Amino acid sequence: MQQEQSFTIESEYKPYLEMLGFSVDHHFPTKPGALFSLDPSVGEGTVWVYAKTGHFFIQAMDFYFYEEVPFEYPQFDFISFGYYESSLYADKHAVFYSPYLLGYRSRTQVFKCLIPKREAVRNICIVLAPAYYEHYLSKTYPDEYNELLTALEQQHGLLHLPELVLLLKQIMNFTGNSAAAKIYYESKVAEMLALIVNHSHNQKTQKCLLSEQDRNGISAVLTCLDSHYGDFSISIEQLAKLACMSPTKLKYTFKNAYNCTISEYICRKRIQEAKHALEHSQINIGEIAKKLGYKKTRSFSDYFRTHTGLLPSEYRKLAQGKISTYSGR
Repeated sequence: MQQEQSFTIESEYKPYLEMLGFSVDHHFPTKPGALFSLDPSVGEGTVWVYAKTGHFFIQAMDFYFYEEVPFEYPQFDFISFGYYESSLYADKHAVFYSPYLLGYRSRTQVFKCLIPKREAVRNICIVLAPAYYEHYLSKTYPDEYNELLTALEQQHGLLHLPELVLLLKQIMNFTGNSAAAKIYYESKVAEMLALIVNHSHNQKTQKCLLSEQDRNGISAVLTCLDSHYGDFSISIEQLAKLACMSPTKLKYTFKNAYNCTISEYICRKRIQEAKHALEHSQINIGEIAKKLGYKKTRSFSDYFRTHTGLLPSEYRKLAQGKISTYSGR
C-alpha cells in the first residue's frame, strides 16, 4: 500500500530533522529505531524515532538550541498522543505549560513554531498513521471500529489521563531490542488505544450522569487536588464545600467520574510526581518527601515502596540508568 510505504522515518522525520541540524547517529547502541543527534555547533540533544512502517511512530525528543529557531513542517495525516515536559509553542496561538498530556489531530496546513533559545524540547509521543486507525483497526475490530475511531478523534487537546502518562514513560524507559522491542511497542500502542477508548466511555457516562453544576464542582475539586496533593490537611469536608456538595455525594460523584476514590487519586498523583522527580532530577529524596507532605523521609520511602515495589533510591538508579540508554547520553 502506497500510503503505508510513505509513512516512514526517512520520509516524515529525516528531511525535517536534517534542516534543524540533526543527523543520524550511527554509534547508537542496539535499541531499535533511529537516533538523530544535534550538531554541537547549534545545540545539544537527540531525537529517537521508532516506526512500524505505515502504522505508527514512537518519538522521544530531548534537545535545545543555542539560538532561537523558527520551524515549519507540512503535516501528514495523523493522530498523536504525547506527554510534554517542555512548553509547546504552535502557530503563535496555542501555548501549553509543562508538563501536560496532549491529544492532537493533524491539520492540512503547515505547522509553524518558534523554538526559543536554550529552552528544552522534551517529549515522548505515539503517532498513529491512517493505515492504522482507518484500515488496520477496521479489519481487526470491525464491530467496534466506529467506537474506536470516534474515541481517537474526540480526544483532542489537553487530557487528564495519568495511566497514559505512565504508559508513555514506560516506553521511554524500555531497553529491549529486536523481536522483544517490536512486540513491546505494538502492545503499548494497543494498550494506549484501550485507555483512550475507556477514557472516552467514562467521559460519556460522566456527562450523562452528572449535571453541569456537579461537573463544575468535580472540576474544582480536581484542580485543588492537582495543586495541593502534598497537603495532608485537606479534608473531605473542605473539598465538599468547594464542590458545593455533601461529603457523601462528593465521594460517590468523584468515584463515578474518575473510577477511583479521592484518596486513590491523590495517591496516584503523589507517586506520579515522585517518579518524575526521581527520573529527571538529582533532588534529594528528603526534599521530594517534604514536597509531597511527608515530615519523615522514611515514611515517604515506605509509601513509595508499597506502591511501586522499589525504594525511591532504587527507582532513581533504575530509571535514570534506562533514560541515559534511551537518550544516548
